[in-house]
Amino acid sequence: MATTNFYNQQESYNTLRLAFHDEDPSLSTLYNWFILLKRGPTNLTDDLRRGHLSMVTTEDNISAVRPMIETDKRVTYQQLRISLGVEILAHQPYSPDLTSCHFYLFPKIKEQLLGKWFTDAEEIVPAHEKSMEATP
Repeated sequence: MATTNFYNQQESYNTLRLAFHDEDPSLSTLYNWFILLKRGPTNLTDDLRRGHLSMVTTEDNISAVRPMIETDKRVTYQQLRISLGVEILAHQPYSPDLTSCHFYLFPKIKEQLLGKWFTDAEEIVPAHEKSMEATP
């Protein structure tokens, strides 16, 4: 007969801390998890997100790629892409989604603000505006 160990929040935190060291969730995060789980059935699966599609790891793709890798371990991404028929999407040369026309300003602003300390956001805004005005 199997037994189930039910940890309280502190015991769970100590166990996670022992297993993951500095990468464990915070105690407040763990408390929030306990509250959610006590409410009843919870969906623990990830929701779909914007960005790369998850179709890359389908069984069809795995079975198509596995023989190629087992035959030649030096198979390239390009060869895999062609064999699976993966299309590379072209981007506009100056797409605002990919780059900002102000990227060149960042190093100049950082150089002007180097070594200055600010206690709150109200101090940063005028200093940033002043450095923007001084930057050609």
